[in-house]
Amino acid sequence: MEMTFEVAPCSRKDLRSIAKMIRKKLKIRKKHFPIVEVLDLIADRIEQFRYEIVEDAQFPFSYDTHAYWDPCEKAMKIRESVYNGACEGKGRDRMTIAHELGHFLLHSHQTPKMCRTVASKEIPAYKSSEWQAKAFAAELLMPYDKIKADTTPASLAKAYGVSEEAAMVQLSIIRKEKGEKVMDIA
Repeated sequence: MEMTFEVAPCSRKDLRSIAKMIRKKLKIRKKHFPIVEVLDLIADRIEQFRYEIVEDAQFPFSYDTHAYWDPCEKAMKIRESVYNGACEGKGRDRMTIAHELGHFLLHSHQTPKMCRTVASKEIPAYKSSEWQAKAFAAELLMPYDKIKADTTPASLAKAYGVSEEAAMVQLSIIRKEKGEKVMDIA
């Protein structure tokens, strides 16, 4: 089960604009966003940000936690195998780091609402810390305005260095927003 916190509202359109601004400020024009290099750049330039690579055996959470942003320590903790995978261009690992970077950029200045939700009262996606970080990562690594709706998931994954699963989700969103036929992802 994924833990999420209620944060200030932010739409996909807003997240898309933030990702676009980051690409523009960093003068990144190539498709394959250099997430590891950007992580180093941010760590060098922003005092309130650092990251640690933690040996897999020493990682404090379960095996299915690949990385996390620790707002108290103001540090991103990354499982060593995930960091190495991102350096090697593995899509899921690149997306994981972009996701955690999203938490830093979007949420480090906020105090999340710690609230218990019941089935009848879910946090709306646009107020969910996890949804925002996922959407931000997708928009950063696969910019909406650069992708044609008729692109295949395999070609999108290869061009942008993401997993085919992430590519399918982003393509589904793009097709829906552009009013095109949404392919069955099942």
